[in-house]
Amino acid sequence: MNIIKLTKEILLENIEELIEIDSVIKINERWRHENFLVELNGKWDNSYVALREDTVAGFIICSIKNERTLHIHRFAVRKEFQNMGVGTQLITKVINSTNHKLNSITLKVKTDNATAHNFYEKSGFKRAYSENENYIYQRLLQ
Repeated sequence: MNIIKLTKEILLENIEELIEIDSVIKINERWRHENFLVELNGKWDNSYVALREDTVAGFIICSIKNERTLHIHRFAVRKEFQNMGVGTQLITKVINSTNHKLNSITLKVKTDNATAHNFYEKSGFKRAYSENENYIYQRLLQ
C-alpha cells in the first residue's frame, strides 16, 4: 500500500473513485464533486490517499481548523480494502505528518457508528463531547 499526499491533480483524476468510496461512510450526507473540491486551510498539506497499484483504496481529507487543531473532514476506505490496515495506515500518516505547532486532531462521528468509535479509540482518540447526533473525538499530539 502506498500512502501519498492528496493533490488537486490526484483528486481531479480520481474524483469518481473518491465519490464511490465515500458511499461506505454510514451517514446520509454524501459528498459530491463540489464537496471534494472545496478549498480548505491546509487541505493539500494534510490530506492523503492510499493507493494499491492504480486503485484508490482509501482517502483522508483534513484541514487546519485554527492554528492549533487539525480536523478530519472525511475518511473512508473502499469496502474490499477494509480490515486490511488501510485506515490505520492513513490515520497514522496524518498523525505522524502533522505540523509540530498543532496540538490536537479532531473529527466527528455519528453516535450509532460503533465500528468507527472502536477504530478511533484504538487510534488514540478520546470522545470529547456530543453535538446533535455526533460525538466529537480528539487526539492530543504532544
